[in-house]
Amino acid sequence: MGTTCCCYTKRQRVSSSNSSPPQFIQIGIKTNDSPIPMDGYFGEPLLSLEETLSPFEGKINQLSYHIKEAKMNCHYPSEHNLTSDESSAIYIYTMKWSNRCLHDHIQTALNSNDRSTLQPWFKYLKLLKIALDKLPVANTEVWQGAPLDEKLREQLDSKSSSLYTSLCLCSLLMNNVIAYLKKATTKKIMLVGYQSVNGRIVTGYTANDFQEVMVWPGIKLETLKSVVANTYYLWTFHGVSEFGEY
Repeated sequence: MGTTCCCYTKRQRVSSSNSSPPQFIQIGIKTNDSPIPMDGYFGEPLLSLEETLSPFEGKINQLSYHIKEAKMNCHYPSEHNLTSDESSAIYIYTMKWSNRCLHDHIQTALNSNDRSTLQPWFKYLKLLKIALDKLPVANTEVWQGAPLDEKLREQLDSKSSSLYTSLCLCSLLMNNVIAYLKKATTKKIMLVGYQSVNGRIVTGYTANDFQEVMVWPGIKLETLKSVVANTYYLWTFHGVSEFGEY
């Protein structure tokens, strides 16, 4: 693992709540019922952040620069005993920059459901998962939201679709999700709450000041309730199982 020291101060963060929308303003649910092709990722060696992302040099805009930013600004030393590489793996996932940031590339790979596309990310996903497993579990309901998407609404209401979590960030506070969506859209909004999905509290480890939880992909969901109101649709889900080597 790398030994670069990260000094944690909120003033150093390169991405803030004022400059980019939070990642919890999107719904992190997949509607396919086949296993995500991640089997075996946890058998990868535990490497430095630079080594895990080396396959993407020249493919992700300014990646080397943003790795350095993440290692400089991440939360280290960590009261949860994360190494600097583990802490910066969380930090860089939450960073925003132009021309498709790391988060965008990972989501494209995950959404492809293609093992050959996803496999180059295995080493980074191993580092990220090791980091998350050291953090506290969110024992309360966590939240996401988005402007109303009729196709997604039908999928969430369908009795025949199997629903699974994606790799995503959630808010600890439903009111924060509603507040951001009210600023962003005049449409009806969709709110999703998750229970028992083993989400890890990443507040203080991200490139912003949001109170956030990261949820790992592959947890099967069952609907607890759905509500239709004048200005929003709301679903709450319960995690019932997970597949893959998690």
